[in-house]
Amino acid sequence: MDTKETDLNRKLAEWAGFEKGVGLKTFRKEGGTLYTQTNSWWRTPKVGKYRGEYENLPNFTQSSDACFTWLVPKIREEAEIILCIHPVGVACFIYADGATYVGEAETPSLALCLAILKLIR
Repeated sequence: MDTKETDLNRKLAEWAGFEKGVGLKTFRKEGGTLYTQTNSWWRTPKVGKYRGEYENLPNFTQSSDACFTWLVPKIREEAEIILCIHPVGVACFIYADGATYVGEAETPSLALCLAILKLIR
């Protein structure tokens, strides 16, 4: 994943409610020596009364599953989504607040991510 894609995933995750966490993790190695390590993780948006923690963010730009798990429910609170799949690519249209935001790409997940990015700017 290149830097642009990583930045896009981070922006989308923060918009969806993921939070960056940092902490110390202490563990014991063989021989009883204690080690402390700085850890960082991503905490998911609250679902019901539970939150999950992941070492890495979901790859929204390459995973329709991640998009439909975390991004689409948030968009549906604010807007309508239409995905048009053509032989030459995919277009995603998001209608919100009287405006249309369009993302075009080779895959549905990337088209959706690009349209969301235009919406949240």
